[in-house]
Amino acid sequence: SFDPQADAIEGNLWQYWEIEKADPSKKTNISFEFKLEYCCAFNALGLYQKVKMKNGWIGEVEFIEYDYATRQITIKGNILY
Repeated sequence: SFDPQADAIEGNLWQYWEIEKADPSKKTNISFEFKLEYCCAFNALGLYQKVKMKNGWIGEVEFIEYDYATRQITIKGNILY
């Protein structure tokens, strides 16, 4: 379990993953979306991973969709700063 509310569950891993929780005070209302041509190197993409935009802004990945039929990866997220 990775749920902070599930303290009664034995073996709860929240204490180890709590640091990965996004800080809501750093989020903006500016979202981004882009598509990549599929490459096996992108299999390591993860949620809450930081991405740097061309203009220097830093964003956080909140959605990843692999479309193997069209060989594209859709990434959506929010600009942090």
